Amino acid sequence: MEWIDDEKLLEELGPYHTYYLKRNVYINPQDIIALSRELSPSKYERLKKIVNKEGWQNVHVTDFHLGFLPNGKLIVLSGGNHRSALSKEMKIPKVLASVVVLVFEKDMNESERKAINLASEKYFYFYRKSIQYSKIRNKTNNIVLEKTADIFIKAYSLWMDKLHNNAQKQIRQVIDRIGYQFLDTLEHD
Repeated sequence: MEWIDDEKLLEELGPYHTYYLKRNVYINPQDIIALSRELSPSKYERLKKIVNKEGWQNVHVTDFHLGFLPNGKLIVLSGGNHRSALSKEMKIPKVLASVVVLVFEKDMNESERKAINLASEKYFYFYRKSIQYSKIRNKTNNIVLEKTADIFIKAYSLWMDKLHNNAQKQIRQVIDRIGYQFLDTLEHD
């Protein structure tokens, strides 16, 4: 079976943002076109034996991580290479996976791109600050400094949630404008 290298594909398609689906979804393994790494033959055979013996089990779904492309095809992002290959080879009609939607900047207009990138930049600024205060908190024995760090960590966390939700709304608007029709047909767990 011929697979596309997801890194090369993503490099060709350019910068993107992810839209997080609220729940795991059933996907057709035949729509998976790219893996994130090479398969280990021994791991693949071990998984194949288990599936032949016990049948396909929708377990550990959170680490079966796929990304939808604008054309409705899927790529493996951070996990699930062996399950993708095996479910495709065995022609299993549907499997449960943790899936995000990849929205490419080339499909966004200038104002959408600017707004989403600004929200992302602010998010990561607060994320880095939160990490800094967590390190300070963990290194100190000063109760006042600990309490101050806790206040900043909580405030940064609230801002991060707000920025993430805002970016997700903006990305969803792009999805709706572009017309990812396949999203309306997804079956959730």
